[in-house]
Amino acid sequence: MCHVSYAPCTNFTLSPLPIAGEISRGGSPTVPVDVSTLLTDSVIQIVSSENVFAAIKSDGSVVVWGDDYSLCCSTSSYQYITAETAAPLLVNVVSITASAYAFAAIRSDGSVVTFGSAAYGGDATHPVDAAAYLTSHVVYVVSTRYAFAALKADGSVISWGLSGK
Repeated sequence: MCHVSYAPCTNFTLSPLPIAGEISRGGSPTVPVDVSTLLTDSVIQIVSSENVFAAIKSDGSVVVWGDDYSLCCSTSSYQYITAETAAPLLVNVVSITASAYAFAAIRSDGSVVTFGSAAYGGDATHPVDAAAYLTSHVVYVVSTRYAFAALKADGSVISWGLSGK
């Protein structure tokens, strides 16, 4: 098992999202990228999906690392919003939640940014368009293996992810 440490986890391909949402794409199954310098201080929350970790830093930036396939790939069976695509939106993050293969991040303005497998909630427009309801006033997000539910300030709940799970 790969634990957060100040040494690179050599059994994973690591893909950092540095500060300010800039993406520094790197690594391959044989050449890991060391994200340890991004995790030496100011981390306020860490969560994991099946194969990927995400950490929020005190400045609201997000560092994502783990299995490169889970972070980036799209096949005919599964569509992904990649961490790389989501990077410009992963700023001012105050909370992050994970399903098995996706993440939902609440920003300080109450909006939600999702990425990962669409089937597992990484695309808030799948299977229904919940994204329109996630642009403001979200105060809390929870997850199952396959889906997310967001509590809004008015007490309403919006859910998205794999239908029937």
